[in-house]
Amino acid sequence: MSTAEIKEEDWWDKISNDEKDAIETGLKEMEEGKTIPHEVVMKKYSTWLVK
Repeated sequence: MSTAEIKEEDWWDKISNDEKDAIETGLKEMEEGKTIPHEVVMKKYSTWLVK
């Protein structure tokens, strides 16, 4: 089998439409600046992460 005959499967083709929609929604929100900085989240939830 030649390398031209080998088709790599893309993970995108293996996930459900719901998963694709969720990813697309997240990317759109990110582009629109609708994100929360990591530092803010860590500060808010730091008490939950106490060992």
